[in-house]
Amino acid sequence: IDDIFVFGKDEDEFVRNLETVFARLRQHKVTLNPKKCRFGLAAVEYVGHVVSAEGITFSDEKREKVLEFPLPRTQKDLQAFLGLINYFRDHIPDMTSHEKPLRALIDTSKKNTTLTWHPLAVEKFHTARDIVARCPALFFVDANATIVVMTDASDYGVGAYIFQIIDGKEKPIIFFSKALHGAELNWATIEKEAYAIFLTLSKFGHLLRDNKFLLKTDHKNLTYINAGSSQKVRRWGIAMQEYDFIIEHVPGKDNFVADSLSRLVANNSPVKPEVPTLALIPEVFPRRIPDEHYSVISDFHNSTVGHFGVEKTLGNIFQGGKKWKGMRKHVRQFIQQCPLCQKLRETHLAIKTRPFTTASYTPMEVLNVDTIGPVDPDEDGNTFILVIIDCFTRWVELFPTPDTSAKSAADALLQHVGRYGAPATLRSDQGSQFVNGIIEEFNKFALIQHEPTLAYSKEENAIVERANKEVMRHLRAIIYDQRSQKCWGKHQLPLVMRILNSEEKTNTGLSPAEILFGNTVNLGRHIMHTPITPSGDSPEPLSAYMEKLLTQQATLIEVAQATQAEHDSHHLSTFDPAFTEFPINSYVLLDPPEGKRPKLQTRKKGPYQVINSIGPKYVLQDLVSGKNFET
Repeated sequence: IDDIFVFGKDEDEFVRNLETVFARLRQHKVTLNPKKCRFGLAAVEYVGHVVSAEGITFSDEKREKVLEFPLPRTQKDLQAFLGLINYFRDHIPDMTSHEKPLRALIDTSKKNTTLTWHPLAVEKFHTARDIVARCPALFFVDANATIVVMTDASDYGVGAYIFQIIDGKEKPIIFFSKALHGAELNWATIEKEAYAIFLTLSKFGHLLRDNKFLLKTDHKNLTYINAGSSQKVRRWGIAMQEYDFIIEHVPGKDNFVADSLSRLVANNSPVKPEVPTLALIPEVFPRRIPDEHYSVISDFHNSTVGHFGVEKTLGNIFQGGKKWKGMRKHVRQFIQQCPLCQKLRETHLAIKTRPFTTASYTPMEVLNVDTIGPVDPDEDGNTFILVIIDCFTRWVELFPTPDTSAKSAADALLQHVGRYGAPATLRSDQGSQFVNGIIEEFNKFALIQHEPTLAYSKEENAIVERANKEVMRHLRAIIYDQRSQKCWGKHQLPLVMRILNSEEKTNTGLSPAEILFGNTVNLGRHIMHTPITPSGDSPEPLSAYMEKLLTQQATLIEVAQATQAEHDSHHLSTFDPAFTEFPINSYVLLDPPEGKRPKLQTRKKGPYQVINSIGPKYVLQDLVSGKNFET
C-alpha cells in the first residue's frame, strides 16, 4: 500500500473514520511510519492533483512544469509536451482546439525529425501553455444542489459539461469531448445526440447514478427519445432508465459549452461526393478587408505563388515579415471570397435533404427500370442488361439486349407487362432509352404513369441501382465458376434471377418469390434443399388447397407490408430537421458529376442565380448567357 487517504465532512466524522482505519490496520498487522503521516490537512497533494473540500485542482509544481517547458525541438519533444498538457484535459473545455494546430506539426510518416516553427505555431504553443496554467478547479458534487448535464453533438463529435449552480455561481464538475469515427459519422443527428447522452451517462455514472439531475440538450426530438424508431436509440433509452433525470430542451445558443466541446474534437468525417451538388456562395462579409492588408494577402495568395489554405498563407506572410492585428480573420475571409478557391475546392458541403422512400406497398404497382452495360457480347450479340425490379417485393427481371434503343426497352417492358400486368408507375432515369416517343406511346397504351428521376440523382432510383450491383456481382461469379462468358444471356442470366428472387430481403423479411407466389413456387427446390417425397395419403381437395394457398399468401403480404412500413418509419424519423435550402435570388456554384467536366477546368461551375425551386429541383440562370436550366 503506497498511500491511504482518510477524510470526513467534519472533525468528528474524520476522527471516527481514522479510528476505523487504524483498527483495520491493527487487525492485519500493518505498520505505519509516523514520519510519513499527516493529519488534519485542509488539502492533500497526490500525483500532481490538489484535493480539498472544494474539489480538485493542480499543484503549483505541476503548473510550473508546463510553464517551464521549452519550445520543442523535435517531434518527440512535442509529443511529450502534448502528453503533459493532456493530463489537464478534464479541466479545460476547449483542450482539443489548442492541441490541434500543434498536432498538425507532427508527421507520423517520419520518425523523430526536427520541427520547423513558424511564428503562428509558436504563438499557439505559448497559448496552450498559458491556458493550462490558468485551468479552473473542478468541484465535488454538492448533495444539496441540482446537478445539470448539458450534452450536444456536431457532425463529427460529441461533448458534455456537468456542473451545479451554488449561491448563484456555476461550479464545473467535469468537461468531456470525444471524436466520432467510422460508421458513427454516418448516424442521423438524433442518433448522435442520443449517443452524446448515453456516453456521458455511462462514463460519469459514478457521479449521476444515485442523484436526480437535469439533462439539457439542444435537439428537441430527444425529448421523445423513448418513442424513437431507431433500434440503437431504443437500446440506449433502455440503458438510461436506471438514471433519475428530467430532459429539458435548450436552444443551441444557450448550450454553448457542450456545443463547443462537440465541435472541438478532430473531424474524422470522410468527404462524400454529392453529384451534382449545389454550394451556396458565402454572403458578403459585414466588413471589408482594409486595402493595405488586402494587397499584402493577394501577394501571397494567387495563381503564381499558389492558392494555399489559411495556415500556409499565414505562414508565408509571416516569413515575408508582415503582421497585423486580426490578420488570421482577414486571411480566412480573403480565401473564402477567392473566386478560384471556391471553384477548385474539393470538399463538398453537406446537403441535408428531406427524407423520402421509393418503396411501394402493393406487388407490381411501382417498377424501377435501368440498364447495365456495355458488357462483353454474348453469342447472340447482346451487350446490355435491362433490369426491371418491383419496388415492393423486389422481384427482379433481367433482359439481355443488343443496344440501348427505345425498341429494346419497349420489347422488355412488353414481356414484363404480359407476365405480371401493367404497373401504375414506371420509374427510370432520363436517358434516351426511356424518355422517347415509343415509350411514351407504350405508357399511354398500358395506362402507365412515367416518373423520370432528376438527372444524376441515384437516390431517386436507388432500388434498381442497388439491384444492378448485385446482378453484376452474381453474374461475374457464375461466369468465373463456369469459365464461359459467351452464353451469359441465355444460360447464366436466368440463374442470377433465381438467386436474387429467392433471397430474403431485409426491408420485407421475405424473399420476392414468397411474396409474389406464396408456396406455389419454390426457387430453391433441388438446389438448396433435399426433394420432398409426396406422401401416399389421399390428395387434399383442390378448392381447400387453393384456399389455403391464398390465405398463406395474404398473410405473407401483410407481414411484408408491416415490415416495409416499420423500415420506412425508421428511415423517415431519423433525419436532421435543418434542411439545406437555396433561397431565391441567391448565388450558387454547381458541382457536376465526375466525367461530365474537362480535366483541366475548375471542379465547380458558376456562379448561377437561383430563379425558382419546386421541392428538391432548382431553376438556375447562367449569368453570362442568361439561359435558365433545371437541376
